[in-house]
Amino acid sequence: MNVIHIRKLTALLLALLFSALPLCSASAREPFTMSYLYGDHDYSALVERTCGMLDEVSPPWFEINSDGTLRLNAPDEAFIDRMHASGIRVVPFLSNHWDRSLGRKALANAEDFAAVLASEVEKYGLDGVNVDIENLTEADRDSLTFFAASLRRSLGPDKVLAVAAAADPEGWETGWQGSYDYAGLALYADYIMIMAYDEHYQGGEPGPVAGIGFVERSVLYALERVPAEKLVLGIPFYGRCWKNGEAGDGRGISLTGAERLMSACECRVEYDAREESVKAEIDVKPDDALSRSLKNTLAPGSYTLWCENERSIRAKLSLAKRYSLAGVGSWSLGQEPAELWLYYRAEMDGLTDVKGSDWFCACASEAVEKGLIELKDGLFLPREGMTRGEFLLALYRMEGSPAAGEDNGFADCTGRAAAWAAETGVAVGRPDGSFAPGEILSRQDAAVLACRCLLRSCPEARPGPVSAADASLIAPYALDSIALALGCGILTGGDGGLIMPAEDCTRAQAAAMLTRLLKAKGVEHLPVFTG
Repeated sequence: MNVIHIRKLTALLLALLFSALPLCSASAREPFTMSYLYGDHDYSALVERTCGMLDEVSPPWFEINSDGTLRLNAPDEAFIDRMHASGIRVVPFLSNHWDRSLGRKALANAEDFAAVLASEVEKYGLDGVNVDIENLTEADRDSLTFFAASLRRSLGPDKVLAVAAAADPEGWETGWQGSYDYAGLALYADYIMIMAYDEHYQGGEPGPVAGIGFVERSVLYALERVPAEKLVLGIPFYGRCWKNGEAGDGRGISLTGAERLMSACECRVEYDAREESVKAEIDVKPDDALSRSLKNTLAPGSYTLWCENERSIRAKLSLAKRYSLAGVGSWSLGQEPAELWLYYRAEMDGLTDVKGSDWFCACASEAVEKGLIELKDGLFLPREGMTRGEFLLALYRMEGSPAAGEDNGFADCTGRAAAWAAETGVAVGRPDGSFAPGEILSRQDAAVLACRCLLRSCPEARPGPVSAADASLIAPYALDSIALALGCGILTGGDGGLIMPAEDCTRAQAAAMLTRLLKAKGVEHLPVFTG
């Protein structure tokens, strides 16, 4: 029996063994989000700006020596500790840097290589391995699957095993794409990260890095072979730039670099709705105020740039949700503008009518994630008025939905939230015994309810000055509450610093007040509301 047949039989036996064991979950929460780390960056700083979106990071700590053995790039133990303290898994990626010879040498000694790799994972308290061996061919297909099987056996069921696989929108079975047996790899991997980018690549013709058709076809190919809960969609945080008239160009450029380039140079930008991608024709002149890195990269001339923006990335995130994938990944952290994470989070939370540039974007996401505000027909409706009943329910959930008596104290609304509000004095109702839950809440009434809730847990809270030009419009019953809300940062001035006390409180404003109230109360980890 030859080596290939032995390996196939061994891989089959391992598949049968591990199919009976619970593999570690591919996501710490839904939806799962991971990103690769690469380059000379302060990785901790990059993670901190992601709005708490990351479940997993994959730093470049595992490589392959010229003799096919493991080369370790000094894992940063302080970084590992910081990530674990934040609930983020650290799953370094193993790379051959597109060197086919190195990849084959590692696979030729798969079992020993896997054992050494697993021992390093254990030694440094890492959470697993992401296998990113690229530029192999169909001749290496079984060897790569056998390596995954060996690595799964060495890691055991409690560590993450991920595999980065080439996108295969056309079902190619030869070349680089042919090296990935999606179905076979899925027997051992917790998830397969589809590298759904470089549709157009360096050395090729200009075009989108990840047109939506290319991405969707890649997902559909994978879904025929891998369960959706084991698929992670890779999203590029970079674009490519081709110098017009020069064959073989297509240099990579980060999304932040692309933004700087378009703002510094004369350009014609359009959004290709069919591809869901940005295309720009750019004229670089000798006197353009480019950064040093861009000047070193782009000589004067005309260029065609394809890259991502909020609309294109949200289209890909929406695709991942539509097909119920395990989550999304990205290459690589640090190439994206910081504000990307605002709309990234909003899209993953289902806030399709909230933009990253909206002042309330982060507050809206937090309020929805924590169950304080619910979507209506799949929309956040930020400019719609918040009802009195909705706001009261949010305060009740913020308190952990405590038990309450049967007598709710209001003539026109029932339920535990109303009973709790009456018992605690958070809401006292109107002289006729009603609460009017269906009426739109005013800004001053929102401040009253929020501050009564605040004083229950923070009696030491102190008011601030009420110096707005329209302070005289505040109703006497609300004046103390507005002063307290201003002092604690729950309420801020609206247009022109005005309080606008009698104006309707919009759902966007309510989200901001509720999340600020959480901060004032010192609540950081409110449980997600589930019913």
